[in-house]
Amino acid sequence: MKQTLEQHLKTLRTAPRSPGATDHVAMSNRIIKMRMLYEAAGRDQPTHTLHGTFTGLNRPMPNEKEAMEALRLQNEAKAAQNPADGDQTAENPGDGAPAAG
Repeated sequence: MKQTLEQHLKTLRTAPRSPGATDHVAMSNRIIKMRMLYEAAGRDQPTHTLHGTFTGLNRPMPNEKEAMEALRLQNEAKAAQNPADGDQTAENPGDGAPAAG
C-alpha cells in the first residue's frame, strides 16, 4: 500500500537525539521533509509565485488562494512604504544636507 505524503512525512525522524546538529540522520530527514513539501506545493515550477523559497512550508496553509492573497497584501504594504518614485517623505527625510549642484 502506497503512503500519502502526510503519512510519509510522519515517519521521518526530524527531532535530534543528540545535541545541536550532530544527529546527522535527523538533520538529513529535515532536508528531505522540506524538499518534499517544496515539491508538493509546486514551488519547483518556475511559474509558481513562491518558486525558490521555502518560507512557510512547514506551517499548514488553509489554501493556496488565501496564501496568494496574503502575499499580495504584504507586497502592496511594502510598496507603499518604499515609493518607487524616489520622493523624500516625512518618514525618510534624507540626511538634511542641501543638494550638491
